[in-house]
Formats: sequence, structure tokens, C-alpha cells
Amino acid sequence: ACLLRGGQLLRAAAEERFTRRKQDGRFPEATIRYCLEAEGLTAEDIAVVAHGWRFGASSGDVRRVARRVAQEPSEVAREHLLGVSERYEEVDRNVERRVEEGLARLGIPRAKLRMYDHHLCHAAGALYFCPYGDALEPAGPSSCGSVCVTLDGRGDF
Repeated sequence: ACLLRGGQLLRAAAEERFTRRKQDGRFPEATIRYCLEAEGLTAEDIAVVAHGWRFGASSGDVRRVARRVAQEPSEVAREHLLGVSERYEEVDRNVERRVEEGLARLGIPRAKLRMYDHHLCHAAGALYFCPYGDALEPAGPSSCGSVCVTLDGRGDF
């Protein structure tokens, strides 16, 4: 989680630093509390909560691609890919529930939640912290000479 004000990064930390669980996938409640407390803020001071995941936005595409790829002659590959698509749909449902419950525990209304494309968030993070010149010059992101490509286990859909 991180805390921004006027486009400036004020605080950032990973939940695993507080829970001591590597790659802790739970809602970052401890991290958000730290960021707010360190800046003397409360949940009421939050204007927007940005989350890098559009709930359910890709699950249909994942299933469509999995079905197409699952036309493999190998039954093992077919079963594996269909299982993967079902797990991603379940992940979407679990993430949405965890975010909503976490925001409620912090006293942040769900109406303040904005969801963004997961891969676009990775690319934006790389672009905003581009060490090769000012990536945000009026000429645009290409002025730093960088190209962002995002890949993960889910793929770009």
C-alpha cells in the first residue's frame, strides 16, 4: 500500500513487513493503518482508494482463451488450463470480498474505491519511477526511451 498526496508519494510499505509473511496476499490493513498514522491522517481524509484489479473483468477472457488453448490433444494440458481459468475466477471473487471487508474494517466507504487494470498499474509503476530521464515530460512517456511490457501467470487479456 502507498499514500499519495497531490501526486507525491508520502508513504509506502508492503504488508509482509508487518505480518512477517512473505508475499502476504491478504488485504493490507496493517500497511494502510501505518501509512495513515505516520502522516497523522484518518480514514476520513482519504479521497480515493486505487486498487490494481478490476474484479471479474478478465475471467471471461481467461476462460475463452483457456478453452481455445485447451483444444490441445493432451488431456492433461486441457484439464490443467481449464482448472487454471476456474481458479482465476475464484481469485476475482475472493479479492473483491477481501477488499470490501478490509475497507469496511478501516472505516473507508466502498464508494471511494476505484479499480484499475492490473497490468496497466504495473506499467504505470515502472513508468513513474523511470530512472532514465523524466518519463512524464510533455513529450510523453516515450521521452525516457523506455518500453513497458507486463507479463504474469494470468497473461495480458
